Formats: sequence, C-alpha cells, structure tokens
Amino acid sequence: MILFLDIDGVLNSQRYLRAMGSSWDNDSLPESQIDPAAVELLDQVLARTSARIVVSSTWRLSHTPHALDAMLVKRGLRAGHVIDRTADLHGRPRGDEIKLWLDTHECGRFVILDDDSDMGPLLHRLVQTDGAIGLQPEHVERVVALLEAP
Repeated sequence: MILFLDIDGVLNSQRYLRAMGSSWDNDSLPESQIDPAAVELLDQVLARTSARIVVSSTWRLSHTPHALDAMLVKRGLRAGHVIDRTADLHGRPRGDEIKLWLDTHECGRFVILDDDSDMGPLLHRLVQTDGAIGLQPEHVERVVALLEAP
C-alpha cells in the first residue's frame, strides 16, 4: 500500500504557518514548517494500514526521500517511512507524475493525499485537504477506508 503525500496544504496549513509567524515562502528550516499535529494524524493512517509514503509534493524537488523521511521523523512520524518520490515531469499535472510512478512500481492499493485536485484519471483515489487547515481527523478515516477497500 502506498500513500502519495503532498506537504504544503496537508502537513502544514495557512492556519499553522500563520500561528508560527511563517509562510510557504519563508526561508525558515523546512521541518519547522511541518505541523506536528498533522504528522500525528498521518502516523495514525500508517499505523492502521502499514502504508508506505511516496512524496509527490514539490518538496521532493529540493529534498531526497531520506531527508524528507528524517524531517517527518523529527516532527513525530513513528509508524512509517518515506520510501520514494515521484518524478518531476516539468509542469505536467501531479496525477501524471503519480501515474508514471504507478506504471513503474508494484504497489497494490494506493491513495493520494493532497490539497490540489489535478489528478486526472486518479481523482477517485484522492483525499483532498483544504490548504487553509491541512490534514484533519476526517481525512484519516477516508484515507484508511480507501486503502482498506478491495
């Protein structure tokens, strides 16, 4: 099982960054922009499903999977790990990047956790968050349901 993970708008939010006195453009350390409460919710998904993370966020362009995993662990991730990242298809929709990863890897069930909806034919596997508030408990239940469905 794979969870394709966006970061901005999922593991951080406008509300969280505003409370931290930061923004998505700020030059502060990247891990400080990740909300530990959102990571705790992500951890619940991973503990319940044993899904592994493939980062589809733009953060993958400036950080290796190992570095992204280390950031998430620093922010409280315990139940899973980042195993890979999607390719950069230079401006094509994120759904195309995820589809390429799926076409070249065995994974079984998967879900996409993102605040954007540019998933094309994979839209039915998207659990969409609101970038203003990020990952919420109701998203956890939808992600788990999609990963557990036959």
